[in-house]
Amino acid sequence: MDKKENSRNLGWRPKAYLFDFEGTLVTFEWNLKEGMAAMLKGIVSSGYSLEKLKKTPSYVNIHDYASEIKEQNKESTIMDIINNIFDQFDADALTRWSLNPCAKSTS
Repeated sequence: MDKKENSRNLGWRPKAYLFDFEGTLVTFEWNLKEGMAAMLKGIVSSGYSLEKLKKTPSYVNIHDYASEIKEQNKESTIMDIINNIFDQFDADALTRWSLNPCAKSTS
């Protein structure tokens, strides 16, 4: 049974799908400085150099570098480390999120 059939059988269908970037509908609460430091520390503790990164790398720079490492070494767990750190800081931000004042209620 495919998902469409399954949703019909349950009598439930989504009315909308919502994708949000933090800072649009909810306030930006990610602890950027600590999160970036944790990701850089994760790279170093995995035995990789930060030499290829800019002096003040962005999350995108760090993610691209980790992806490059993973591509060159399929056994590397660097992406797991980066993703786990990102998930921890997302969970932390979730504890402080509030509806952005300019967001409108649909109810």
